[in-house]
Amino acid sequence: MSYKELTADSTGDEVFFLGNEAIARGVIEAGVQVVAAYPGTPSSEIVASLARVTKETGQHVEWSTNEKVAFECATGASFLGCRAFTAMKNVGLNVAMDTLMVVNIIGIEGGFVFLVADDPNCWSTQNEQDGRLLAYVAEIPCLEPSSVQEAKDMTIYAYDLSEKLGRVVMLRTVTRLNHSRAFVRRGSLRKNETIPHYHSQKSSFPALPQHRMLHKERSRWKEVLSDCPFNSLELKTGARVGIITAGNAINYVREAVSLLKLETDISLLKIGVINPLPDDLIKSFLAKHETVLVFEEIEPYIENSVKTLSCDLTSKPQLIGKLSGDLEVPGELTTEKILKVIAKVFDLSVDTPSAPLINGKNELLLNRDPVLCAGCPHMGTFYAIRKVLKKEKVRGLVSGDIGCSGLGLFPNYNLYDSHLCMGASIGIGNGYAATGYRGPIICVLGDSTFFHSGIPALVDAVINKHKITVIILDNAIIAMTGHQTSPCTGLTASGEQTKKLDLAGLVKACGVDHVTIVNPFQVDSMAAAIKKAISYEGPSVVIAEGECAIMAGRKRATRRENWYIDGERCNSCGICVNLLCCPALIKGEHSYFIDLANCAACGICAQVCKRNAIKKEGV
Repeated sequence: MSYKELTADSTGDEVFFLGNEAIARGVIEAGVQVVAAYPGTPSSEIVASLARVTKETGQHVEWSTNEKVAFECATGASFLGCRAFTAMKNVGLNVAMDTLMVVNIIGIEGGFVFLVADDPNCWSTQNEQDGRLLAYVAEIPCLEPSSVQEAKDMTIYAYDLSEKLGRVVMLRTVTRLNHSRAFVRRGSLRKNETIPHYHSQKSSFPALPQHRMLHKERSRWKEVLSDCPFNSLELKTGARVGIITAGNAINYVREAVSLLKLETDISLLKIGVINPLPDDLIKSFLAKHETVLVFEEIEPYIENSVKTLSCDLTSKPQLIGKLSGDLEVPGELTTEKILKVIAKVFDLSVDTPSAPLINGKNELLLNRDPVLCAGCPHMGTFYAIRKVLKKEKVRGLVSGDIGCSGLGLFPNYNLYDSHLCMGASIGIGNGYAATGYRGPIICVLGDSTFFHSGIPALVDAVINKHKITVIILDNAIIAMTGHQTSPCTGLTASGEQTKKLDLAGLVKACGVDHVTIVNPFQVDSMAAAIKKAISYEGPSVVIAEGECAIMAGRKRATRRENWYIDGERCNSCGICVNLLCCPALIKGEHSYFIDLANCAACGICAQVCKRNAIKKEGV
């Protein structure tokens, strides 16, 4: 997609958009003035797309230090009457909840919509989490699009709804919708010309107890949403079976129904308004059918409400879904899963196509553990940590974090004793130290993760004299989510030059006295710095300052040097492959070799080879 297509003032024509690009177009069409977010897959492309077109849109677009800060930035803009937007992944909502649970009560002025991208099956997340449940807890309107087109249209609708109700509105998506593509009809652009203003009365948005007022207002929400175009009903004459679904799941449902040739035998209710649910519409649908199937991702959120509403009916339909045990709660829905449930209801035998298996595994899929990119500076750091801890007399503890540094969790590296969430590596390390454990305690996290939520934990370590060593993997970019800028990059989200934060200076300002900056591509120096840091009596920090391999590769027009393995010197000890886990190092049937198409020529492998078997051509 050309990013010009995001901003073209063309009404009615169709463009092939990624789901996230369609949402970005919706944000532009809605006339949003302020956009703030922290990148998190599967939502990252929304704000990344908007950041590329700020000159055309006039929007303020920023990558904030974390989701809470982003949410507060959008809230402030809304308080001044401007339309605002933020996006986050499922676990990012946890970070923003503290602010959301106040904003939900006091209300807003300008339209404020935030998107939460859930990740069924954990394709890029450490845990499944259903954002709809938190929308229910926060008592805010929640909408869920079922197609790429609807994602764009619903974004615009959500802003009108937000201003009509005076409340923040949540959009819930899932990975498959965010990352699918479809033709989208563009609408007209709304000019974002609102002049920021504030109420003449002070404290117009006070954080005071107003829960009763919120509930009083909620009574009119259903009236406002009664004609919502995103709830759709397809009743089939004489159909005894009905399906209730929402969001992306409807696409699997339609495909399954079509494959079984049951289009005239099944009625369909697609729900777009997730909170508050359209109770009257659901009750009416239940009363018309003997059997009702509920398909949704992830938790049985709708199904629980459907079951409760059915209690008011004289004749209760049979309910089939996750609560009945016919579907698993975790994981993604698929056409195959839905096909089996529908076939069972209609007593049909169905053969679902599947790829051939060998030893229980799909032969079309390669068995590949997640690894760092070839030439990643983190490889040198991981190697150095293991090298130092191997020589310690007391077992060392290593706590990991989220992002590229999190790859140290997997069996090929087997580095971490714990791996929880953003910034937790330092907090967990503090807990290890608080027990009086006397072995080395190392906390590993990236530069962006440190800014996101690691700073408070480091301050805690200083104040409470925890003997931990924090290793900050500073590649000056947020790599895992698509190379968004971090406070160490020196660029804004839209690519303008800005202040590049002094990471070492910030760490020292937090009260850390032992701070070392090291080049992780020099593994001996890295190991020496770690060894010295863990022996320090108090909190210490090692900053591993090395450029992301992908960013470095983009700067190089041609390869400057080639490396190879000297077969006469190599004794196939496996140190290079097993300890570095570099994808460019290949173990063949009888020998080892370097995949030059993948090699980044970083030279780390040559440093760890004990036999000087890895060499540079021409040397």
